[in-house]
Amino acid sequence: MGLDDNPAILSGYGPMTAQRARELAGDENSEWYRILTDPVSGVVIDHGRTRYRPTKALRDLVNARDQRCCGPACNRPAATCEFDHTIPFRDPAGKTAYDSAGPACKFHNDIKEHGWTVTQPTPGHFLWTSPTGRTYDVTPNDEYPPPPF
Repeated sequence: MGLDDNPAILSGYGPMTAQRARELAGDENSEWYRILTDPVSGVVIDHGRTRYRPTKALRDLVNARDQRCCGPACNRPAATCEFDHTIPFRDPAGKTAYDSAGPACKFHNDIKEHGWTVTQPTPGHFLWTSPTGRTYDVTPNDEYPPPPF
């Protein structure tokens, strides 16, 4: 973009000069996307719309935040769950990010295809609604609060 002369990082290769990055960016085959990182730890917390699968760091961060399946009354450990997009990735609003994901066991991930809906008002706080309209509030794990972003 020409905004500064800070070095750039090319994934898989490492740092390069700002001038070389500008040359590559101007190439017609270039593809740009945003990756948001935590300013303190450097952990990737948002891939936006470009990446379906989370990095190991993002998955670990979500698992540490939630500790268990985000489904109602489920105690399955997060490490054994699937990485679930709260808003399906195929939806225009879906994204792979810390604030729109949670660990879900196969059962709780699958019931979303059968009339259940889930929202995440704040990271790690899930509201599940059954096909009959009953709501289940799955609150964050108070023993391990989320990092302060």
